[in-house]
Parts: sequence; C-alpha cells; structure tokens
Amino acid sequence: VFVTTYSNWGKSFTHLIDFDRGKILWEVEDIFYSVHIIENTLIYYNKEKYFTAINITSGEKIFFVKTPFKWTTPKAILLNGNFYIYSSKKIYLMNLKNGAFSESRLPDKFNPKEVGLVLDEFQISINNLPSAGGDYGGVLMVGGSDTGGGDAGGGGEG
Repeated sequence: VFVTTYSNWGKSFTHLIDFDRGKILWEVEDIFYSVHIIENTLIYYNKEKYFTAINITSGEKIFFVKTPFKWTTPKAILLNGNFYIYSSKKIYLMNLKNGAFSESRLPDKFNPKEVGLVLDEFQISINNLPSAGGDYGGVLMVGGSDTGGGDAGGGGEG
C-alpha cells in the first residue's frame, strides 16, 4: 500500500507499507503521480515534471529524468512492455534501464488524440495530475469509524 504524508514543515513523503504486517518498507520524499510498476521497478511522475524510477523492494532511486515536454503534461502508458509518454502531438519511448527518451510511435490503431484516461488493472486512474496552482490532497477511506456516540456512516451501501 502506498501512503502519502505531509510533515509540519511542508515536506511530502510517500511510503510503501506492508499491509499484512503494518510495517513501513521504505519512504521517499516525493508524491507519486502516474504510477507504473514494471517487474521490480516503480516509475512515477512528480510535480517537478520528472519521471523517477525506483527499486520497489528497497526504495533506491534507479534514475530520474526531466520530461521532454515543456508546455504540456504528458500521459504515460505501458504497452507490450514498452513505456510511452505522449501528448496529442508527440510520442516518446522511455528506456527502462536509464530513463533516456527517444521519439517514437504508438502501436497501430492506437490514437493518442482519442485517449482521455488510462486505467490500470485495478481500475485506478494513473494519468491524473493535480491542476496547476495547487497540490492534490486526496484520501481513500475504507470502512468507517464511530467517533464516540454517533453513527459514523450508513453501512450497507457498499
């Protein structure tokens, strides 16, 4: 489970937590957007417009590279083992070993102008970034709690 926290000093951290044991496996001072996991590598985009790859087991950084897009926020997609970043006008292929970009094309019959949202196998949007002008603050709540005397949530509506 990934958990993002904020310190009292304005720093943001993402943690990988072993949900079964309740143990923090590692911590990175960053917020993850557009997350992809490819074998033992986690690749994410951050608000400074860098793609970063880290070892998912250790949290060690493998590479970080600035996006080749200057004025647009790219979308990222993993197709047939290839990691593409693209806009409606340009497409780049990322080298998964060192983060180098090369201009490319998407597979036939895949039109980037027609793609608005990409979902991963868990049906989680992986291409949404915060809008300009503010940080994203999101909370996923599972279950509910009773805070002492009141009904904390209408159960049964799943």
